[in-house]
Amino acid sequence: MSIKVKYQGRWIDVCTTPDTMTIASDACESSPIQFRFGDEVYELYPGQKRTFRID
Repeated sequence: MSIKVKYQGRWIDVCTTPDTMTIASDACESSPIQFRFGDEVYELYPGQKRTFRID
């Protein structure tokens, strides 16, 4: 499944497979956003992508 959401003025792509979830930010001139996955808080910078295993 893949969705695109607008968050704090920028587009964020969220893609899931049975094993992973990927969060990607479009390249822009904004500051990083913070999000929580599990018990951890992460920063996502413009143009950056993070992939997590879903257990």
